[in-house]
Amino acid sequence: MTSSNTINVRPMGVEDYGFVRDTAAQQRNFTIPPLYVLWLLSKIKGDICLVAEDAAGGRLAYLLAVPVSEPPHALFVWQLAARHDLANSEAARALIQQLKRQCSRGKVESIYFSSLPNTAVLRILKGYIREIFDTEPIQTSVLHELIAPGEAEFRIDLK
Repeated sequence: MTSSNTINVRPMGVEDYGFVRDTAAQQRNFTIPPLYVLWLLSKIKGDICLVAEDAAGGRLAYLLAVPVSEPPHALFVWQLAARHDLANSEAARALIQQLKRQCSRGKVESIYFSSLPNTAVLRILKGYIREIFDTEPIQTSVLHELIAPGEAEFRIDLK
């Protein structure tokens, strides 16, 4: 797919499921995706599920995104996680750059994601979004407490 110096970004495969689950388990507020859900993601037309690895093939970070029907031409980033610090992760940056490239090839007009407001993680994500998309995410709603307590949904407009 793409590489950034020594970082290669490629589509997620079955061989990556253990890495995704292990990395998700280390993240605050993340759902550990069941193996079946990871497999289903690969069956969704328009999904963008990526893994970033170093030159030796060591997995560093992953991104899971799926198209949504409402609004039309939108994508929801379910999870973005790095094995180590997201703030200093060239792998996370490479994943977001690949996400932008793939969205520009399709008909994606907006990207949605959720995050806890006023956190370091959101500040880091906003920095990547400003750098890569040259825009600011817009908070669109607060998620229901049963879905994700305290999380808000954000939108990135691409057009």
